[in-house]
Amino acid sequence: MHHRDTSGLAREDHTGQKSGCRHTVLYLVALVTIVGTLIVSGCVDDDETTAPTVTIPTTPVVPSRLVTPSRSTSIALTSDDRFVVVANRETNSVAVIEVRNAQGQDLVPANKLVEFGVGQEPRYVAISPDDREIYVSNTMSGTVAVIPTTGSDAGKVTPIPVGTEPRAIAVTPNGTRLYVANHTDGTVSVIDVASRQVTATVQVGGNPAAIAITNNGDGDDTDETVFVTQFYAELIPNGPGEGRDLGKQGVVRAFSVADTTNVAKITLSPLTDSGFTADRTNFCPQSRVVGGGGRAASEHAVLS
Repeated sequence: MHHRDTSGLAREDHTGQKSGCRHTVLYLVALVTIVGTLIVSGCVDDDETTAPTVTIPTTPVVPSRLVTPSRSTSIALTSDDRFVVVANRETNSVAVIEVRNAQGQDLVPANKLVEFGVGQEPRYVAISPDDREIYVSNTMSGTVAVIPTTGSDAGKVTPIPVGTEPRAIAVTPNGTRLYVANHTDGTVSVIDVASRQVTATVQVGGNPAAIAITNNGDGDDTDETVFVTQFYAELIPNGPGEGRDLGKQGVVRAFSVADTTNVAKITLSPLTDSGFTADRTNFCPQSRVVGGGGRAASEHAVLS
């Protein structure tokens, strides 16, 4: 069972007893550049995913658009580089860590402010351009958790069902859409951030592993491009085959935010020499040398 201590963090209760109501005062709100006091009050049951009511006295002006392209990551910074959000796979949680103070000075050691329980096996995180929401992919749960950082719903975890084994997630520059790579399904779910609904499912094939989204600096997300990498390389058609360095190529899929039905395929050439130079013919009786003796191991094919 878990209870919340005075720091707002979930910890193991080895007595097996549920904790009672706690009143917690956290200084410096997690995820938004707020100088003030975040007051958390209420009682949380161990089986609930909704945090206590949160009241935030002040909300500063923060950017509403990303200044760089976005990409999937398991650790993310707020727009002012003050707070870090990190996914904890083993504890099914997301932690918020203050790494700089309000004056912009690095904190040594850093200060963990709060830890939210999310779904099972959280893998990747993203933060909205205005720092008002956290997005977390939960691999085992098949969901994306949305956690507001301001207003009456601050701290409340809302799951959005997506595909099987969601991993990489990335948000568009203006924060209108969230893209989720479903590793086992070979798809990418498109989430409308305002409605928190999946509006499209893009077939990319393979096992999508990472996402990057362009940013041309305007206020329109529909003219951006989404890139999705495949975890596994594929055999090169009419190539030397399996078991050789030159036998496979990497694959990246690309599609426009405006048109998810037209998915382009980009291939990445393999390394011509991976550095393995041993002759394996003495160890692999079925192998044959396709180049001169002592050539790179990529030229020694193990035939099954």
